[in-house]
Amino acid sequence: MGLRDLSTSSTESGPNLEELLQIATTTLKQGNKQGAEVIIRQVIEADKYNDRAWVLLAGTTDDPLERRRWLQQALRINPNNQTARRALEKMEQVQANVKDLTVYYGTIGLVIALAMLALACVLVLLIN
Repeated sequence: MGLRDLSTSSTESGPNLEELLQIATTTLKQGNKQGAEVIIRQVIEADKYNDRAWVLLAGTTDDPLERRRWLQQALRINPNNQTARRALEKMEQVQANVKDLTVYYGTIGLVIALAMLALACVLVLLIN
């Protein structure tokens, strides 16, 4: 049996790629990322141009670099994949928010440090 047969029809030997993606989606929704990843990698091994599989694979990792790489792979395969595009946009928004918070809290930390330094200077002047 060729890969085309595997991707389009269910056989006695097992589910087709579409069924595997459905199983992986259910597995992922149940919180079993490792189990979903195993299934998705089987799909990708059979069809490395399956953009939906790459998007699902991105949902199995907590590593933002891997997630970004896999979503970008889905978009290279299918530039019209809106799920991949939205997920990347969301990641970029989260990253921008983190940068904003880093600047905000960094500024607060600097202000506190300067206030403590000023207080220390005042105390030194009062003691002398």
